Amino acid sequence: MNSALALSSASIHETLTRSTSNTCDAIASAVALLSSISLDDVGGAALLDRHENKFLVPAPSIAELLGCCAAGYRVLDIRGRRLCRYSTTHFDTVNLAFYRAHQTGRLPRRKVRLRTYVDTGAHFLEVKEKGKTGRTSKTRVALVGDAANDNELAALLVERSPEHPLRASMHVDYQRVTLVSMSGGLHQR
Repeated sequence: MNSALALSSASIHETLTRSTSNTCDAIASAVALLSSISLDDVGGAALLDRHENKFLVPAPSIAELLGCCAAGYRVLDIRGRRLCRYSTTHFDTVNLAFYRAHQTGRLPRRKVRLRTYVDTGAHFLEVKEKGKTGRTSKTRVALVGDAANDNELAALLVERSPEHPLRASMHVDYQRVTLVSMSGGLHQR
């Protein structure tokens, strides 16, 4: 019975891996067709204060959706990469106050995270706040060397957040495509 279950689990894992690989290939192909913009051209600082729109899209539809964005958006290209890798540890209070504020739609609200931009090797402690108008503002402190230096990180967390003590609550590694509106004025991502 256990071996049949193991075979079944392995078969499911193989199917999911193949499906994910095909979807990632389709996304990479669609992103390669978009016009690009560098971080210098977009003005990295402009991305710290912006209006964000985030969407949950079924994976098989992403490549088609990206094709529809070609006329109005450019894809952020960092050192030749358009699918950029991120490693993020989110921090929250013991009773998950940041998470609860997000889930209930409370404004203003904040999040505190340690983010590694894998492709550039940059590490930041970031505090992201969404104001009553829905505009997002991000402040960050560069961390030099070992991003997980406990003493430096603890001091920064206390200094940057009135809600303390904070603790690591979730870690996520992922890839993201960043689209920048060509309509001018307000940067949208």
